[in-house]
Amino acid sequence: TDAVLSWFAARGLDLVDVVSVRLAVGPGLLAHVRATPWIAAGIGQLGRPESWAGGFELKLYQLGWGLREGGVWAERRAEIGLSRFYYCESDPVVLGGDVRVFPPESRRTWDVGAEAHLALVGAGAEVRLDEALDFLAGWIGLDPRGDDG
Repeated sequence: TDAVLSWFAARGLDLVDVVSVRLAVGPGLLAHVRATPWIAAGIGQLGRPESWAGGFELKLYQLGWGLREGGVWAERRAEIGLSRFYYCESDPVVLGGDVRVFPPESRRTWDVGAEAHLALVGAGAEVRLDEALDFLAGWIGLDPRGDDG
């Protein structure tokens, strides 16, 4: 029975790996879409360090989950580009949880995703096609990503 429970736990973790999501609150203006690095477009800036309102500094805070990591972080980010000519610089500060991967490092070859931020709120999500394949293959006993422990 332990082997059966372990197998179902691995399928659940593989399913969770398929989608990552983020919610953001704070100053910024950004739009980004991609279907692999070769089909990508975006422009914007999040969490400007010189943002002030009534004497208070405004920071950008994000809450997110992806690839078995989740947490809360503050971030400044600037990005611009089209296809493989893409520049993204991120300066994250983890405030809680287990978050080690941020854009541009979190953007992998087979990800399809989008992000939008307007004024003080934003959201982003990715579907990781290689993780979807890993999830499906797991049902027949295969583990292409090698993450089933």
